[in-house]
Amino acid sequence: MRTASSLTTDGFRPYVAAVDPTFGSNIDFAMLVKVYAGDEPNRERYSPSEIMQLRRFTRLTNAFSKKLANMKLALALHFAYYNFCLIHSTLRVTPAMVSGLTDKVWDLKELAA
Repeated sequence: MRTASSLTTDGFRPYVAAVDPTFGSNIDFAMLVKVYAGDEPNRERYSPSEIMQLRRFTRLTNAFSKKLANMKLALALHFAYYNFCLIHSTLRVTPAMVSGLTDKVWDLKELAA
C-alpha cells in the first residue's frame, strides 16, 4: 500500500489552486500560516516578522540563499557583526567584549579584515 506524500507551504494563496492540478489526490496538502504579534486580522499582504534580522530567512526577498555555502557564509558574517560590532542596549557593550574576546567595538573594516 502506497502512502500519500505530504506538502506543507506558507500562506501564499496561489498554492491552493496549483496543488490539486499538479499532484491530484497523491498528496496531503497543508498550509502553515504564522501569526506574529501585532498582525492585523484583515491584513491583505503577508509579510514576515519585524524582528527578523537576517532577510535571507524570508521568502519575500531577492536576498535569499540558493546555495547552502552562501547561507553559511551569510550567517557567519551576521553573527560576527552581531557579536563584535553591535552594541547591545542591555549590555551597553558588544557580547564579544563581555566574553573577554576583545576590548573594543570593531568597525566594519576590522570585521572584514
